[in-house]
Amino acid sequence: MTARIVYPSSMSNLLSAFGITLASFAGLALLTTPGCDSNDSDSGAAGGPSTGGSEGSSGGRASSGGAGGAGGAGGAGGAGGAPPSFTGNIEAEDLPDHGSVAFVLVGNDYALFKKEGAEDTSISYISPDNKLAYGWYRDKPFDDPTNIDTAFSLDLATGEFTDIPFEDSRASIVRGGHGQTLVGKMILMNHTPETRDDDKRMGFIYDLVTKKLELVERAGHYDTGFTALNAAGLITGFNNFGELGFVYDKGEFQDLGHPDAFRLFPFAITSDNVIVGAWGNTADDYYEETKGAGFVAKPAEPSGFEAEKYEIPGYVAIYLTGLNDAGAFCATGFKSENSYRVLLRGASLESDATVVPFARDYEPFPTGINQGGWIFGGATAVEVKKDCAGHGDVVGEVCACDAPYESDPYDAKNCIPIGAVCNGHGHEHLAGECHCESGFKNPVGDKSKCVPS
Repeated sequence: MTARIVYPSSMSNLLSAFGITLASFAGLALLTTPGCDSNDSDSGAAGGPSTGGSEGSSGGRASSGGAGGAGGAGGAGGAGGAPPSFTGNIEAEDLPDHGSVAFVLVGNDYALFKKEGAEDTSISYISPDNKLAYGWYRDKPFDDPTNIDTAFSLDLATGEFTDIPFEDSRASIVRGGHGQTLVGKMILMNHTPETRDDDKRMGFIYDLVTKKLELVERAGHYDTGFTALNAAGLITGFNNFGELGFVYDKGEFQDLGHPDAFRLFPFAITSDNVIVGAWGNTADDYYEETKGAGFVAKPAEPSGFEAEKYEIPGYVAIYLTGLNDAGAFCATGFKSENSYRVLLRGASLESDATVVPFARDYEPFPTGINQGGWIFGGATAVEVKKDCAGHGDVVGEVCACDAPYESDPYDAKNCIPIGAVCNGHGHEHLAGECHCESGFKNPVGDKSKCVPS
């Protein structure tokens, strides 16, 4: 199964409105993920497959647009409808140069949210009334052995976070939900916080109304986590840090597999029991985020699921991370091993996939899409700038930029979005007025542009 990739014909509206690691599967950490502790890396946790320890993503320079409010409600993964009443609690120009930030993408606009004092923040579920978001945050860098991952609820209108405390928990990683129920992964300290040797890694089911917590282990496996829940109560999840995907139904586990795949990591399940996720090719490379594909699994007769590989031409790797009941999807992908991760979406798995650029030097990792087409997740700061800002290749002394990017007129080895506001070196503070990044300024008499200082 393949989809065709397209880009918006005009980028200026996307960029001017921007306001997630998840580091990679350290980057699934946010994709570093947001979601695991430093010794606990789930490939496929909060981000896409990666190599290491947390659930988040390592971010890339997708656009230079400024922060803005969330825009029109998206049906089938697109723009449209009345704008929501939230704008995020942090502006793009205030993002730190490390860690990760949560986002909600509505229409073409990202709203950004960051838990004060946290290193990483990621959203994994939005309530049916679109008022509350749920996810997790990490208090310290993923490689700090004393870090703690805490579940939260977030009031989207006020930007206020509220912890969801769990006793004896070293990590409470919300991965999904349905109605009043959350699912995810919990790491219990076994009442020995000073050591991780006897930690227990279990899937959890939590009722937000009754506060009932159910913890689930699977015999024969040292690690269990849940990723998504549908209306029928089917739960998708993984064992052994993502090496094995499964469907859990009232105490019974059913493995997900395909003879040509080393592993299938599920991210989402619809009311029709259609599952999407990440396809790992081999035991040697399934943790490498620039290798692999997506998958779509549908119920088979007389039982089980039949999986099919899903790819997008022109991408060396893509991962399907969300699918709603209308068929709209979200995904993340890499055009080359040197490129940054991009966020993709489409109205259906058979339709064109569209790139939605992220602002600043951050790389987004979508963790899901709700029934209204809102996409959410986390984005991680870029630590090392790649050639051509990760959106092209150096040919001689200049960049050959990928669509929809063009060569930066002020830096031949940089690529900026075509039609980017502020010449790609700032964001609109007010309509037609650019706030320029360091090293750039408004030319005399023209606040709509940014030029070298």
